[in-house]
Amino acid sequence: MRGLLYRALVLGQAVSYVLACRYASGATVQILLFGILAIEVKRKAPTAHTILEIVRARWGTAAHLTFLFFCLLTNCIVRLQITSPCAAYRVC
Repeated sequence: MRGLLYRALVLGQAVSYVLACRYASGATVQILLFGILAIEVKRKAPTAHTILEIVRARWGTAAHLTFLFFCLLTNCIVRLQITSPCAAYRVC
């Protein structure tokens, strides 16, 4: 019985390492694409500091305010997900 429990523990730990690596590698493409996008934006608008400055220069004040609303909303949602223990432990 003890050997069976040990094997199950070792197998469970191996599976958890594989799943962790798969989870971590899942965002690799998005990170690389964001880096490429950031380089291209800096080439085309070297004095811009935020995406909102680019939107205002390209499409005007109405689009700027729309993007401002969605950027603030996204920041609030992400902040709540990070600080909420419910999101971290998935107990809700």
